[in-house]
Amino acid sequence: MFKSTINNGIQIKLIKVDFNHNLKMIKTMKYLLFIIILTCNILYVSGQTLKKKKIVNSGIIEKYTVNAQTNEFEGYYIKILKSTRDTLSQGYYEKNKRIGEWIFNYKSLHFKYNYTNNDFEPLNNAFYEADSFYIKTGNLFTLTKVNRPAIYLDSDVEMRMFLAKDIQISKDIINNGIEDYAVASIIVDTLGNFKFNRIEKSISSSFDQNIRNTIEKMNGSFIPAEVNGKVVESKIYIVFNVYFMEPKMEFELELYRAVINYVYYKGN
Repeated sequence: MFKSTINNGIQIKLIKVDFNHNLKMIKTMKYLLFIIILTCNILYVSGQTLKKKKIVNSGIIEKYTVNAQTNEFEGYYIKILKSTRDTLSQGYYEKNKRIGEWIFNYKSLHFKYNYTNNDFEPLNNAFYEADSFYIKTGNLFTLTKVNRPAIYLDSDVEMRMFLAKDIQISKDIINNGIEDYAVASIIVDTLGNFKFNRIEKSISSSFDQNIRNTIEKMNGSFIPAEVNGKVVESKIYIVFNVYFMEPKMEFELELYRAVINYVYYKGN
């Protein structure tokens, strides 16, 4: 009985050792299988679902990836000014929406904006030097000291290039040899959305309509202006300077004023 107990005990012990060893092997194989499947999925997503794209349009270079099935922005995105190779904006997309931290260059202003928590961080001192902006006070917009101006979330360069590309000089301006400037304004609300406001100065009704139509097609949004820690409604002016051969008027660039120059030539 004692011998049998020892033998049985030894046999039982050996069985336990074999079982534990096999269990470890099974767990190891499952883990390796999981890693292989995960790696294959990553390779599939990166190699098959996402496609790299590069677009050059009106002096702007865009490099990004899209979901091949939905054609939505997905992953890293960068926008470069072709003439200087300066980076205008860069960050990440997820299902066609900007996420996390993005970096922007706006005139001499450089800043970060986090789309996840709406956090704004200036990267230079220009924000504190440019302290005046047209802010709504009552029913009027007056030049007011601000903590932060309204800032286009991309680049003012891109905004001006978009307007310059899509707004054509009307025939009546060329035929009559008009050299003048038109002014339009847009309103930026407290959420950063913008809309066409009105033509502040006109030089041609057909040119005015062209300006309005193009502004209404413009994409993007703004970081709203801020006064004493509170976001406020603001106004931005866009000057369309039209001239023959050489400009007759020069406009100083301000944060609240974008200037677009149009030159035309008469045929023989």
